[in-house]
Amino acid sequence: MNSPACVWGCEFKVDAGDTLSISKLDQAIALQREALALYPVGHTDWSMSLNNLASQLSSRFEHQGNNKDLDDAIALQREALASRPVSHTDRSGLLNNLVNQLSSCFEH
Repeated sequence: MNSPACVWGCEFKVDAGDTLSISKLDQAIALQREALALYPVGHTDWSMSLNNLASQLSSRFEHQGNNKDLDDAIALQREALASRPVSHTDRSGLLNNLVNQLSSCFEH
């Protein structure tokens, strides 16, 4: 199950200065936080919800430059990665996302 917040946030592309799009991204982040709060820790969709929220925060960082968004995204991505056993099929994607977010620290 994908969370409802992912509908706006996962494939979100924002033009610089597009406040309407940023507003939608902010709303998607808020909804993703609500969805995440509904999952108990360890739920099968919990780590992917963490991953989705991390991706949305990373996207907002790319467009607004708020370091807190990137720091939060990295922390959430680490938590998502830690919640999956080494042999889990999602781990490689989660690890790749964490690498991308860590790399963003040096691109800006």
